[in-house]
Amino acid sequence: MHNLALDHIRSRKRCERIFVADSDTNLAEMASTEASPEQQTLSRMEIFRLQEALSELPDNIRIAVEMHRLGGAKLREIAEALDVSTTQAHYFIRKGVAHCLTKLG
Repeated sequence: MHNLALDHIRSRKRCERIFVADSDTNLAEMASTEASPEQQTLSRMEIFRLQEALSELPDNIRIAVEMHRLGGAKLREIAEALDVSTTQAHYFIRKGVAHCLTKLG
């Protein structure tokens, strides 16, 4: 039971690293070669779950999340790319991140 609790905490921390603004962490770094084989497998499974969660989102929300959280784009850039207001771009990101956190949590 203790191991399950630790795994959950580690999983949560990885998830938070992905979705913290201005984070330098990206998906490729999550499956670091320095980790144990078990940890690498868990990381790959989590990446798969994240990709699956992103694929469930409407295109505009998925693109906004990917641009902002994985690509480092600013709200203004996302708004221009999607032809929406910055407020709408921010809404897309919030909605998409909440969905992913729910799926990964």
